[in-house]
Amino acid sequence: MEACHAWLRPRTLVAVGWLAVDETPEGLRPGGVAARAAVRAATAGHRAGVIGRVGQDADGQALLGMLRDAGVDTAAVQQDPDLGTAVRRVRADGSADTRIDALPAAPDMLQWDFDMEDAARRADVVVFSVESWRSGQARSEERRLLDEAAAAVRAADLVHRTPSGRCDDPVRDHLRWAMEAAAIAVIDPAVLSSLVHAPADALRDPAGRWAAAIRCARSVDALLLVPADAADGVTDTRWWLADPKDASDTSPRCIAAADSDPTDLLVDAALAMVIDPTAEAVGSMTMA
Repeated sequence: MEACHAWLRPRTLVAVGWLAVDETPEGLRPGGVAARAAVRAATAGHRAGVIGRVGQDADGQALLGMLRDAGVDTAAVQQDPDLGTAVRRVRADGSADTRIDALPAAPDMLQWDFDMEDAARRADVVVFSVESWRSGQARSEERRLLDEAAAAVRAADLVHRTPSGRCDDPVRDHLRWAMEAAAIAVIDPAVLSSLVHAPADALRDPAGRWAAAIRCARSVDALLLVPADAADGVTDTRWWLADPKDASDTSPRCIAAADSDPTDLLVDAALAMVIDPTAEAVGSMTMA
């Protein structure tokens, strides 16, 4: 009976990254890919934990409280005695300003400890992103965590750019490493263009974006390709899914509308890979 219903068992997702408090018109909410990924998994009934660093301040306590209320384990969240919690002011249109944006801030000073090691070894899925890669310290510790989590499905959110809006050389090198380390990844045209040095015109249609993604994602089992901005002249702004390692899979399928949240799609797809790795669960996804 247990084998027949193995898909019902909750899995363990651990998300590592840059934690922040989002100030929105509707109120405060957990901010950052790591927080959103953990909340998504917990809401779906899975065990979820988050790894990051906040300040020993009111904003940090508020963030930890919101995560715990959502069912997220915060045991591996570090509290910095000197640096403040990151706070982002999110506008009604979804754009955001980071109030604490000077180096270093608390999220940039992540340090390896036993709680990180323990979380990595217990994880079925590890979600990581580009948000915390402005700091060499954070990049190093996240790499170590992913090395420790070798048995987990490693899911990379490569949508968000660096705070400067640019992919400088250290971040670009780390992005390439992330594409090799990940079992599943979600990527946007800006990062994709930086990785493959493709002209913008070559990424204006799904076929062009997919061909470019193939060149830098040979080790990824499934790639969720983010649409380009419609303002850039792209008329087809849906999400696409295909297998970069399958040479015959040259026509990625649409699985969701453009307004779907990339982190939610990534979490759902990564958990599907763990729950049913032999039945092409990810390939059967559709959220359109």
